[in-house]
Amino acid sequence: MLVIAFFLLYNISLVVMKMYKYYDNLEDYKIAVKDNEVASDYYFPKGFFITPNGYLYNTSKSNGHRYNGFVDEFIFLTDFLKKNKSLPDLSADIEYFKNKLDMIKDLKYVDYKSAISWMDRIYELPSNISLDIGDTKKITNNQMIIAQLYKGYCDAYIEFYKFFLENFNENIYKRYESIDNILGSVNPYDKMVEILVRCIGFHKIELHNNNRNITTSSLHPVSDFYDYLMNDYNVWVVPKIVDNGVFQEINLNYSIPISSFTAIEDYEFENPDKGKIRILGL
Repeated sequence: MLVIAFFLLYNISLVVMKMYKYYDNLEDYKIAVKDNEVASDYYFPKGFFITPNGYLYNTSKSNGHRYNGFVDEFIFLTDFLKKNKSLPDLSADIEYFKNKLDMIKDLKYVDYKSAISWMDRIYELPSNISLDIGDTKKITNNQMIIAQLYKGYCDAYIEFYKFFLENFNENIYKRYESIDNILGSVNPYDKMVEILVRCIGFHKIELHNNNRNITTSSLHPVSDFYDYLMNDYNVWVVPKIVDNGVFQEINLNYSIPISSFTAIEDYEFENPDKGKIRILGL
């Protein structure tokens, strides 16, 4: 059986301990592919998130954050919430993605068949894709990127389904209405991004020409994103939406620790020419 393994050089179990280190060359995130034997570079969509557990999640398809991979599932689940109906059992979906993630973490590779099937389903790749993986005894850029994004894809779905499973098991319509009132009348794409960042704890990375921004609900923007800031990313802090029986938007004036304000002031004084931090409403 021909199985081409995507081995990783480092211990994957340590990745979670090294959060927010994906600032290098995201604008040029690419793999080498062959389409009808013609070699070319395939560039991944520029819609990136970092999951709450520190994995890099690429939004897939060609429309960046306007297609974040969850919209169909979001619409399907919210149809139940609007009708005050219990959600379908999502535990099997969570276990499926956990098993996939554990496989990569434990075995330290993604087999060729699984990788091709996943990429073909998620990304708009050339019609006759053939990965230029080279010598499998050596680590290639393709292997690193594919394994990294596959982990992020699995972890993103785990956190997405967990949020709905854990937060909409009682007082369903009232809870849905409370979060919907906060988010207002926006389209499902933008609403889903708001939920990812403000409710679930994802961090959105935006790459537009020379502008590089991160939108987060982290209350510790300097410590969490110091390396990004030093690489000229701007960090925008938006209010978390927290569960207090119903969902409520926190007041950033009273929620950000004094130590974080001090850290922001020190950072800005010491690094006037680096990335900026902006707190919404302050």
